[in-house]
Amino acid sequence: MDHDIRRRANELAERAEGTALTNGCQPSGVAAACVYLAAQEQGALITQSTVASAAEVSVVTLRSRRDELQAI
Repeated sequence: MDHDIRRRANELAERAEGTALTNGCQPSGVAAACVYLAAQEQGALITQSTVASAAEVSVVTLRSRRDELQAI
């Protein structure tokens, strides 16, 4: 991953950490959503499936955490 994507993903993860999003959620699902959102913001061409597979979560989990992240 590009340095800017990693930096932004970390920012998103820190923001999520202070919310209920991380309570009871699989940490890898939250991390996958952070990486996916950061990549999308940077214009990287990466699929949900690729990120979900790397994080060993389902695409549905990634989408759910992504939607929750976007709401905060």
